[in-house]
Amino acid sequence: MNGVLWTWITVAKKPIVKVTWAEMARDVVIGAMDRGQLMFLGMLVVLIVFTARVPNSSLLIIAKEILNRFQQGSLVGWIAWLITSVAWFFHSRWQRGVCDRELARVVDERNAAQKKLDTQELIQSSREAKQGKKR
Repeated sequence: MNGVLWTWITVAKKPIVKVTWAEMARDVVIGAMDRGQLMFLGMLVVLIVFTARVPNSSLLIIAKEILNRFQQGSLVGWIAWLITSVAWFFHSRWQRGVCDRELARVVDERNAAQKKLDTQELIQSSREAKQGKKR
């Protein structure tokens, strides 16, 4: 060691946790529910399952049929639903921000009121008054 002070530093390592696909899916669904994205996650899952189950030759025919219906105007309802869904998503994010700001304001008011009360003389209980104790 030649007169050198050796210091051993132990670094706490997080244990590696194996996560199953079911736990991962559960966490993704809960996160989507928490952020208001569950409907979009559901649409994505349906689309993935649909494209995985349909043979490749039929997929091209289905895509052409969808484009033809868009041109004919018979999918206007679906377009309106999609626009409404996207608008709902952005509105829910905006509304969540409004609620978060209001909650922060109420918390600040509560903290200010508690701080104001903390500086005042506290009311004694009847037992403490009889014993002559002062807070």
